[in-house]
Amino acid sequence: VSQSRYAVYQKIENSLDDSLIESTIFESFPEIEHLARRTSVEQLYAEGFKEIEILCDRVMFTVVGAAACYFEYGSRQEWRDGDGTIIRPSFPFSARITVMIENPFGEILTVDEIGINTDSWYE
Repeated sequence: VSQSRYAVYQKIENSLDDSLIESTIFESFPEIEHLARRTSVEQLYAEGFKEIEILCDRVMFTVVGAAACYFEYGSRQEWRDGDGTIIRPSFPFSARITVMIENPFGEILTVDEIGINTDSWYE
């Protein structure tokens, strides 16, 4: 049983990495957009799973981890004058994931929504 469980986790992790990368490209993140002139999420690093539900046709869980961000400050003039700056903060994130149970397993994986917790920015 433990080998089967490990194989399922490995398959989900492989598909999850691709889906999280795609999410950083195609999704906007309002939690960080107001924190700098230009923002983006460069990478989402999955660190664990919680709230795992196994149903007859799908597996649903929440993945938690770190969102590596890119913040750019300064106008074009400020950049020309050497006053622009870039910082790369990291924030916790969570995302609800659904994996459909059908062949090939793990190929239909949906990232339902990603939430980035920026509370530490205000401390």
